[in-house]
Amino acid sequence: MHACTNSNKIKNQHVSLQLRDIFMSLCWTFSNEILSINPNLIEAIKSKILVRQERYEGSRFESHHGVSPELGGIKSSSCPYQSLKSEDQVLTDYQKYSNEFDSEREYFHSLKEHTRTTANLNQYNLENLIWGKYNTYLWSPVKDLSQIVNHAADTTVVPIGEYGYECALKMLYTTTILAKLCDNFIHTAATIAESKNWEIISCETATGRHKKYAQDKLKSRASINYIVSPKEYNFLLEKAQTISILETFKEGIQSLQSAISSLMAKKIENYFYYDHLLEEIFNAELPIEFSRIVPFGYTLPVVRSGRFFPEILEVCRSKYLYPDVRISSKFKKIARLIKEEYLVKKVNINSQHNPGYLGNGCPLSYHKGGFLDTGIGYIMKAYRYIFKLVKIDLN
Repeated sequence: MHACTNSNKIKNQHVSLQLRDIFMSLCWTFSNEILSINPNLIEAIKSKILVRQERYEGSRFESHHGVSPELGGIKSSSCPYQSLKSEDQVLTDYQKYSNEFDSEREYFHSLKEHTRTTANLNQYNLENLIWGKYNTYLWSPVKDLSQIVNHAADTTVVPIGEYGYECALKMLYTTTILAKLCDNFIHTAATIAESKNWEIISCETATGRHKKYAQDKLKSRASINYIVSPKEYNFLLEKAQTISILETFKEGIQSLQSAISSLMAKKIENYFYYDHLLEEIFNAELPIEFSRIVPFGYTLPVVRSGRFFPEILEVCRSKYLYPDVRISSKFKKIARLIKEEYLVKKVNINSQHNPGYLGNGCPLSYHKGGFLDTGIGYIMKAYRYIFKLVKIDLN
């Protein structure tokens, strides 16, 4: 039994290394392209981004297991309610009865369904472990409102934490701009990488499995002359024609934002301004550390479910007496418990590797020979650059 477990662990590590190698060059290329971008292009893209604000509803987890006795007492915590920006949110009579509004309403309904069925953490029994609750969030489509294929990649969701509306809005613009620019900068490279590595991509990534499922379904239905509704056919065709590596890459960008949102949900002692704290988080490479200690597939759903861990950061002082931040030992303890359960229930099923589930955190949080940074490190550089270029005027 011990030998089987070790063999499975080695196989899982090998899969992680393969996936890291596939995506590393894309991260490097994307970062270099972003860092040389014309600032005027950023403002042009930003001006066309649709932004909406909503309240979280029904964000409870459905499981009912008690909190682990190891964690002691837990208090509830929430971010203050942010009132809607009335002038921006009021719909005109034209919008209410136009096709544009119908598209937006359908899109938002699809986003809520995605959150309820896909972007949830019921399997981790976290209703008592991740007890902080956001009240409101901003969202924006990366593509057109009529294109609803993969909300994990193509809808940006940024909760409004204690650093306020301006902070969340700037993050929303930054993330959506980065996701939009993926098609410009790495579409060709992603297409080539997918064709060369389709066997592992179609097995070990969610986007690859969904694409293969759509392709197989279209083939099977064509072979038996099964009549498919136009809506179902168009959905399957679009899914079958996606570049799944590109979709996974965009999901990575969305996950980076979710990690940042998790780290910045609550205000931290001595960090009065959000840009100061964000800079410190990047300098300490906390998103990279975060992606290593939480289970794969944790980061995006926890934010989209409206949750956060209130004491995720702690302030420490270096030998130079300058305060800085680190991920708290309290959160690391919870992350370890969650990950142990995840490994048993999801990754190693009957001592066999379960395809699509990785046990060592995000593969791009680790270094690869020939590259000066990790994959997440390269995306962080791109994020940092765009964030500084994005201008917010709330007047």
